[in-house]
Amino acid sequence: RLMSCPRLPRSAIGQVAALDLASTVGFAVGGFGARPRFGSVVLCGEEVVHRMAALREWLDEQDRFAAITAVVLEAAIIGRHRSTQAAEILISLQATARLWAFDVEVPLLTVGSGTARKQVLGTGRFPKGKAKRHVLAWARAQGYETASLDAADALCLWHAVQQATQGQPPAAPGMFAAAR
Repeated sequence: RLMSCPRLPRSAIGQVAALDLASTVGFAVGGFGARPRFGSVVLCGEEVVHRMAALREWLDEQDRFAAITAVVLEAAIIGRHRSTQAAEILISLQATARLWAFDVEVPLLTVGSGTARKQVLGTGRFPKGKAKRHVLAWARAQGYETASLDAADALCLWHAVQQATQGQPPAAPGMFAAAR
């Protein structure tokens, strides 16, 4: 059973950064009620610690530009990764984002991908390998020009938290719901 999408505290509503963390970070940054800036950024480096440093530097840049008031992360599902290296990267990036949010004193929420998709798309359950394509189709239908699955996931996450924070119920299953 999918949980309901968490809400941000009123004090954190401002410039919200939603992140889909991996070696390529999808992001959506902006204030609720406006269209967020979005895209993806590749974290370079052969060692995990280099990618951690790159994420921290990128977050610092975003904060200087947008004065981030909250961070929302897609919750890590470690068991689904094919390698220990991928799991180590994801755990390390999540820890880096948490530490950054702690250091700059902004709240951080984690939201499961299924929970975010249910809030925005009306369902969080898709046939294996189909969810990201549905999210990308949703993003394009909303007018977001992106080919990046990571950016589309971040946009879905950002919109899910915006809708939940504003008290909107989850979307009804429809056009973007998985065919059964």
